[in-house]
Amino acid sequence: MIDEQDRIRRHIRFFVNREQVTDLSQALTDDDEVQILCALSGG
Repeated sequence: MIDEQDRIRRHIRFFVNREQVTDLSQALTDDDEVQILCALSGG
């Protein structure tokens, strides 16, 4: 999910309380809801 530069990979999306997070610096509380989604592809 995280690349060698400590960034979120392009195909992964993190959401905290239904808002997209673009970096990992945001602190979480016990009440936060976290979702991690991965883009799928195929053919």
